[in-house]
Amino acid sequence: HKLEAIFTSEKETLFGGVDEEVRRSEDVLSQALALRSELAAKRSASQQAVAAASAEVESQKRAWQAEREHLYSELIGTLDRLMSHKEQIRDRLQSVLNAAEHAHTTVADIGEA
Repeated sequence: HKLEAIFTSEKETLFGGVDEEVRRSEDVLSQALALRSELAAKRSASQQAVAAASAEVESQKRAWQAEREHLYSELIGTLDRLMSHKEQIRDRLQSVLNAAEHAHTTVADIGEA
């Protein structure tokens, strides 16, 4: 009986230790699976954030391109108007010069007569 008691005690100690190791291993495995799941969720959220940021950058690039084209168009229109005004001013000055020359010629003709 004594031998049987020792054997039973050793068996309980041995298997009790194994059970404890199994329990600890299961806890570690459970924590590892939870971490893996958390990391996968974070990776997914990061990928979504990157995609959203990329879409925003593309949207801003399109908006800036449209604004730049609009400003170029306005600049070209302004330059066209300035060139037109320049031509009008040149034509008016030419008319004034022609009138002055005609007046000078007329005064000179009167002076000679």
